[in-house]
Amino acid sequence: MRTQRDPGLQQSTPRWAHAMPLIAAAGFVLLLSNASITAARAQRAAAPQQRSSFRLAASIQQVMTIITVPASDAIFQAAGEPPKTEDAWHTLQNNALLLAESGNLLMLPGRARDNAEWAKQSRAMTDAAMLAFDAAKAKNSEKLADVGDKIYATCEACHDKYMAK
Repeated sequence: MRTQRDPGLQQSTPRWAHAMPLIAAAGFVLLLSNASITAARAQRAAAPQQRSSFRLAASIQQVMTIITVPASDAIFQAAGEPPKTEDAWHTLQNNALLLAESGNLLMLPGRARDNAEWAKQSRAMTDAAMLAFDAAKAKNSEKLADVGDKIYATCEACHDKYMAK
């Protein structure tokens, strides 16, 4: 038997219907976050395939011969016979910076022999060269002599491991 509804009475809405806007918003947020995660994953996947913008122009031997050795020789010479003029101290600072940057050049992909010891040795040279820069800036010949010993030790440690004998 059918019952007739009173047209003056409102139909009651199911309880879940009040939650529909919240459910829709949550679904939208999930959709956006999934798209964001997917885009981030695609970027990371593509990143290793991108080429470096560096174009190596010199070999390790050329970097050593053209930059590292002359810069370190200038520091070794100044440790024995300190500069006498302001210009000579400035030139020594520049040589210390050249030596430091040559350590960075040696760590570039395509030159680095490995990712552990090679980088450690190159960083040690850069750090010692920056100590030489500080000594030259302070015009401290005693500190320069100590730093020269550190530079020599880093060179020897690296050459013992990597230089063909």
